[in-house]
Amino acid sequence: MTSPATDAVPLTAVGWDERLQARFASLDLTDPHGLQPGRIARVDRGAMTVLIDRASIRAELSPPLRRLAAGGEPEAIPAAGDWVAVRTRPDHALHEIVAILPRDGAFVRRAPTAHDRAEGSEPAQVLAANVTIAFLVAAATDVRAGRLERAGVVAWEAGAQPVVVLTKADLVADPSPAIATAEAAVPGVPIHLVDSVTGEGIAALAPYLVGTPTIVLLGASGVGKSTLANALLGGDVLATGAVREADGRGRHTTTARHLVPLPGGGALIDTPGIRAIATWGASEGIDRVFEEIEAFAAECRFSDCAHASEPGCAVRAALESGEIDPARFERFQRVERERVYEAQKQDPALAAERRGKWKQINKAMRKRGDEKHV
Repeated sequence: MTSPATDAVPLTAVGWDERLQARFASLDLTDPHGLQPGRIARVDRGAMTVLIDRASIRAELSPPLRRLAAGGEPEAIPAAGDWVAVRTRPDHALHEIVAILPRDGAFVRRAPTAHDRAEGSEPAQVLAANVTIAFLVAAATDVRAGRLERAGVVAWEAGAQPVVVLTKADLVADPSPAIATAEAAVPGVPIHLVDSVTGEGIAALAPYLVGTPTIVLLGASGVGKSTLANALLGGDVLATGAVREADGRGRHTTTARHLVPLPGGGALIDTPGIRAIATWGASEGIDRVFEEIEAFAAECRFSDCAHASEPGCAVRAALESGEIDPARFERFQRVERERVYEAQKQDPALAAERRGKWKQINKAMRKRGDEKHV
């Protein structure tokens, strides 16, 4: 990391390989001539910055992709990190993206509009695609378990390896409480304490930069994501905001997802501060982050136990014995409700099936109560 990154790099430097080449070659397009692969670096209104081999160009979606994107089809909505097929058009101001290659994973959130809220639906918004490592960034001065848990859930669900990075190490005299909170929030995930300004602790992140990884920075506004990004990129590539003296928090500077090549290979995606991360549909991610709760849930008498007042609930027993933290369990319930709600919204049959199971559970509970009074 000796010099700032540049967009004029070989496409292989940001992850292009034989596997992706095979996907590109298998695209079923009516006119495959004159196409070349590229990777989306930034999405602006109506146009995208695309990295091609040793160059950066501006492009727009083809009419078919534009129609699909307008209909809310997530696979047709481009995001930073997407691999695409581009048709160069020398006589046009913008080149044309004609296909988006299948993703290995994506960070997706819901972005409700007034109309969507009225209709009860929320369109998907892809934050970043094809990410291999997710740096869950939090200021050591203000580590919130709920935020780290949710970030960990979406990281695992997107197929990325989560890594906690606690910034602003210089502002805490004793970092042990911050580290303990992070350890409890995302068990088993590596945790690193850094000072992005002085560079202290940055060297410990070097193993994650080996090869051609795609790293995304996730965190709330003001935690120092852009400053951390510049430390990893080896120069002032991204704009940063001044820190407020009152609380040590930085001002929000990133307004769009932006993929930047890393000097040693790979790419970094900075994201705007996310106030709240939704975890719709993140079944695997929830299992990974809340594995101790899921382990107790597997011992419950009923397979779909709600952990309320059902007989034989191992989770309630663990709560009473102190083996499960009540505050963490409440947060688990919230993300689990989001997951179930989304699944039911996508498949009404699941909602009907769940209602049927609850009727059986309630019937069994009433029967046990009647037996006690006989």
